[in-house]
Amino acid sequence: MKTRVIIVGFFFSIISLPMLAQVAMGKWRTHLSYNSVSQIAQSGNKIFAVSQGALFSVDKQDGGLQFYSKLNGLNGSNITKIEFDATNQELLIIYSNGNIDLFGTGGVMNIPDLFNKQMSSSKNVNHIQFYQKKAFLACDFGIVVLNMDKNEVADTYYIGPNATEVAVLNTTIHNGTIYALSKSTIYQASIAEPNLVNYQFWSATAGLPGTGDFQKISSFGGKLVLLRGGKLYKQDSASGWTPFLPEVITNSFNVSNKSLSVFTDNSTYLADELFTVKIVSNIGTITDAEYDAQNSTYYFAANSLGIVSYKQVSTETPVITYFKPVGPAVNKPWKMVFSGKKLFMVPGGRWAAFYMQPGYIMMFEDNSWSNIDYTSIESNTGVICRDLVSIAVDPSD
Repeated sequence: MKTRVIIVGFFFSIISLPMLAQVAMGKWRTHLSYNSVSQIAQSGNKIFAVSQGALFSVDKQDGGLQFYSKLNGLNGSNITKIEFDATNQELLIIYSNGNIDLFGTGGVMNIPDLFNKQMSSSKNVNHIQFYQKKAFLACDFGIVVLNMDKNEVADTYYIGPNATEVAVLNTTIHNGTIYALSKSTIYQASIAEPNLVNYQFWSATAGLPGTGDFQKISSFGGKLVLLRGGKLYKQDSASGWTPFLPEVITNSFNVSNKSLSVFTDNSTYLADELFTVKIVSNIGTITDAEYDAQNSTYYFAANSLGIVSYKQVSTETPVITYFKPVGPAVNKPWKMVFSGKKLFMVPGGRWAAFYMQPGYIMMFEDNSWSNIDYTSIESNTGVICRDLVSIAVDPSD
């Protein structure tokens, strides 16, 4: 079933009163960019979102925004992965340096084990899977298991041959088996095995469909769903796989509350557990999704559009609402200049890997941010706008 999407919701940017108010003497506040929402996670009443390493949330009932940083208890500033643990009612937060926070009603609990671990390989966490009060973190070197009751690292699995490191992209549990996916191999083991730290209990999965790199595997609708080389497959029996949406080039997919969301460059395909599909388009590039089954509402991470809520009330036009906080364009402050009471800032560039960076002019005045985008500059001047490292303001204009 194809749904034609016409936007009848409204776009609004809300910022909390404490952020608008003047800062008291001796106090600090943060100014973070919320211009590129890449991932989301949901609790019962909130949608949490990450944009360029910054964390905020939207209240499902009233649309109110809340912002989180070191100023209110977090132990890092560059968040790379989040997931909500419905069992313990905690948001698991992973930072780029391997530090881990658990954020719940009692505040923030830090788990610094991975951060403190001396190792030469990357500490990047690619995926979070909750199962029976444990969190399986798919890492660039293997799998880290968190005990969510004790708030500590319980085990580390090196699952390659002879306990070598393997970059694990994601894990899933299906019919008593845990699967760990790398680009070239899908490893499997019994989830009931108490000695999964021993690589000998892991084996390579055979009979897999398609060609190219493995991208993701998940359990959905009583079947395994596999993304490989941009193509989706579902396992119809213990040894048989069939293509799913064979005409679609898939970037990624997500499973949330008995709903499967499949992301392409231009559209998102939504499937129920019977694999009945409807298409959502014209709401930007989607990279993550959560389904609120109680309110029959989808929430999408829509990059520059922020968080998008999508609700199909009936067969009529769906209600679409956008949530995007106000802030600087990017979290890359390089040069700042004041002109009167107005602050001008550019993000920099022209250094090693920090090269050919899109140019933005970010302005702060009367406790509000506005931004000039590089695409606007390019269309008006005909000049490619990259690597803005300095700025001067004409005092007469």
